[in-house]
Amino acid sequence: MMELVLADHYVDHIREEIDVSIRFAQQLEPGLVARRIACVPLRFCAAPSYLTQRGVPQQPEDLQAHQCLLFRSPMDGRLLGWGFLRHGVRFEPRLNPAMISNDIDSLARFAVDGAGIARLGAFIADPLIAQGLLVPLFEVEQGKRKKGKADGARADIEPLTFYACYQDRRAANGKLRLFLDYLLESMPPAWQLQVKDGTSPP
Repeated sequence: MMELVLADHYVDHIREEIDVSIRFAQQLEPGLVARRIACVPLRFCAAPSYLTQRGVPQQPEDLQAHQCLLFRSPMDGRLLGWGFLRHGVRFEPRLNPAMISNDIDSLARFAVDGAGIARLGAFIADPLIAQGLLVPLFEVEQGKRKKGKADGARADIEPLTFYACYQDRRAANGKLRLFLDYLLESMPPAWQLQVKDGTSPP
């Protein structure tokens, strides 16, 4: 039998008898083995009405002049910064928080209502983009980028990496290994492209 527990709070594997928990990179902690299982694309997006009124940011540094809808992790209360990669170097631009929430679905609704720019997982943002409710930002395909001065300011959006976490003593558990293999096989192909085998974070 398998028991599935859905929770946003901190999970103690030993006290709560949890075999495996799914966490993103910012939630990793010492004492747990972390196996990378997916890299989920993130979308920066805003409603057409917001962009008409406030303009379209062309590079991450422009976000400082915009209304940003930020996510606070329910697990540890941490305000998650917005990561970008430029020339292989990670950075977080300065932001102007207009709203903070520990519920990502609420931030998506506020973005649709024109409250500002949100960073959403592709699985949340893409249906809203397809309906014309949100417009993606900073998404210039690598092959279509124009070379020149402006291209030096371009940055890639850092994906959201998910890990399956478990205690060392459970590493040889056959059922756990089968479950981890199932998770990897069940991920959408687009999420698997950047996944590398191994138990250590990048």
